[in-house]
Amino acid sequence: MYTRTRTTLPVLFLLGCTPDAGKDTGPGTGTVLTGLTEALVGHEYLLDSAEGFDPVADTTVRIGFDTGPRGGLKFSLSAGCNQMEGSFELVDDIMDVSSVAMTEMGCEADLMAQDDWLVAFMTAAPSVALDGVDLTLTGPDATLLFVDREVADPDRTLTGNTWTIDSFIEGETVTNYGLETPPTIVFTDEGTVSVTTGCNDGDGTYTVDGDQLTFASMTFTEMECLDEVAAAAESHIAAVVADGPTTHTIDAARLTIERDSIGISATTD
Repeated sequence: MYTRTRTTLPVLFLLGCTPDAGKDTGPGTGTVLTGLTEALVGHEYLLDSAEGFDPVADTTVRIGFDTGPRGGLKFSLSAGCNQMEGSFELVDDIMDVSSVAMTEMGCEADLMAQDDWLVAFMTAAPSVALDGVDLTLTGPDATLLFVDREVADPDRTLTGNTWTIDSFIEGETVTNYGLETPPTIVFTDEGTVSVTTGCNDGDGTYTVDGDQLTFASMTFTEMECLDEVAAAAESHIAAVVADGPTTHTIDAARLTIERDSIGISATTD
């Protein structure tokens, strides 16, 4: 079993900021998006190939672009260990990064070294080129070739898949129990849902309205869970899929369902 925190970025690297870097005129200040920035914002890209950089085996390097809450441009970056976020300006198709924040997860040495390499790459003013769904970042010593995530790894449908639950959300904490029998949840086109917890089975109905997913008539068998960890996982699942509204998101092959401060996250093929 392991536990990690969500969305916390405690480490901040301040880089050569110009006098106006990060300047805005107050809350809600918008960012004028034109040309390349307009095409990038709201998109996520997955590394497809690279020259001058060898990714750690079985890791996925992903980068996304967005605007900050007070204006300005930001990027998010991950490669199997820490989450990174940075602020930048795009000047003549060159990324001028003003700050980078990174989580402090303890990972294997090669993964942490990869994170450090990516931070160094992003802060070395790489050039940006976008050709349809293909994004190229070129730095002094390496070129990274990305593909739009929605093309490389499209969002799965809620129905027609078996979702294997591997993460249990409680507030800002995400726990993976490492269960011997992974729990699953399956949604059908007919509006029914079935759940296996590893100890018991449940079923009911559901409706979807945008990101709201509402469960109804949920019932479970009542076999005793002799394993305490499995029992805790079952109790958590049952609380999330109890009758009533939840919110859900699907990002590629990952489904996340949240009710107030608790939730579950699952993967599929």
